[in-house]
Amino acid sequence: MPEELENGDYVIIEEKTLWMDYAIEEFVDFLKFKGRYDNSVIIITGDHGEEFQEEGSWFHCSSLNKYQTEVPIIIKWPEWVKDAPAQDNVSHYDVMPSLLNLIGLEPKYYEGLAGQSLFDYPESPRETVLSTVHRGESGIGVCLIGEGRKVKFSFPGPWSTNVPNQLIVCEYSDILDKPLDFRKEIQIGEDAMIQLALIEHVGIPDSRVLE
Repeated sequence: MPEELENGDYVIIEEKTLWMDYAIEEFVDFLKFKGRYDNSVIIITGDHGEEFQEEGSWFHCSSLNKYQTEVPIIIKWPEWVKDAPAQDNVSHYDVMPSLLNLIGLEPKYYEGLAGQSLFDYPESPRETVLSTVHRGESGIGVCLIGEGRKVKFSFPGPWSTNVPNQLIVCEYSDILDKPLDFRKEIQIGEDAMIQLALIEHVGIPDSRVLE
């Protein structure tokens, strides 16, 4: 927790956390009392994160950093599920396909959904593109995630809603935001791969990813 937070702010955050912990405990105890816990799926997640000045911004909708865009997805699978999925890079989109797969529906009922069943992949093969016009203090407007790496870009024109024709690499890191040296990691052939991925996901025909 940043030192800049006032004591009152910290108390409010702590109280919300404690209340949520209490509510989850009450719910779990109820399921156990009714004899339904072992056969239940319990999913704990959030719709967005909150930043408290870790990188210069407040709350959410002002940056693509991990504090605002990454949330836990904790799933308690039924007792009869063996080899339960345990992945690091998942999405809210994956929840519905996974549940439909779990209850035994044929793949045709969930293969067309935006997400993927977590039971079908030991590790996520997805490539994800995050974008925003609310770039906050960081200036980062696009983030490409794939193969255990993140590449973050800025582009000219603050608050512009137009598709940029140039992207500038700002950060290159592993999935946990540990900085990496892209000059060593990214080869010429991979530059083209990143450009093609961006074109496919966000339609940037003339992007200059690395210069």
